[in-house]
Amino acid sequence: MHKSTLYKCLPFLVACAGFIGLTLRLWALLQTDEKGFVVLSPIVAVLLVALSVAVPAVLLFLAQNLTNIRKYELNFCPSLPGGVGSVLAGLGIGIHSALTLLLPHDIIDTVSCAFGLICAISLMICGWCRYAGKTPHFVFHLLPTLYFMVQLICQFRHWSTDPQLLDYVFQLLAIICLMLASYYRTSFDAGRAPRKSYAFFALCAGFYCILSLTNWEEVLMFLGCGIWMLTDLCVLEPVSYEGRFYRGDD
Repeated sequence: MHKSTLYKCLPFLVACAGFIGLTLRLWALLQTDEKGFVVLSPIVAVLLVALSVAVPAVLLFLAQNLTNIRKYELNFCPSLPGGVGSVLAGLGIGIHSALTLLLPHDIIDTVSCAFGLICAISLMICGWCRYAGKTPHFVFHLLPTLYFMVQLICQFRHWSTDPQLLDYVFQLLAIICLMLASYYRTSFDAGRAPRKSYAFFALCAGFYCILSLTNWEEVLMFLGCGIWMLTDLCVLEPVSYEGRFYRGDD
């Protein structure tokens, strides 16, 4: 496969790997003991661990070959899929936050939901900007970063009393990668071009979001964010500018 074609196919390949991992997780959930706890098969455990380590390792290796491109329009051209992905992430987070408010909650959940509703609006604005080829204000991608930071606390509080840590591990990795991807996306909006970091964390976030779809309480959030990460990517191939590579440090 030609190198340029490989980079173009990365979102699709990552999604395929994610769905393979999701299939393994769903298969594992069917194996329970008399108390209802998941009894993870050694083969499934080895395959899940191998897949969870191999995908980020390959992405890290491939990301090293990306060239920094300073100009925003060369990183993010107008894109309908990218715009739709951002809107879907906003809808997923917004619906998840609204439903959480209907359940018994405390001050931390309230803060998280408030951030989520604001984040949903900001992501929809970012979606329109991506579709129109405009540069959004960096605050609009900074808000999701703050939301995912609060979500780290919520995830820990939820899973710290649950013995089924397999779910917590994948969701924790998904939230961390989403937070870092949003942070580096903010850097693009602020005039920097961290293509290697953004591409790596965005693709990893898409992968771990798919693996986290077994949690039905947060399926809309992870589904929307997974689509967002795999569609709203910067250019994943060398870009020629005036006959040469345009590097961020030129």
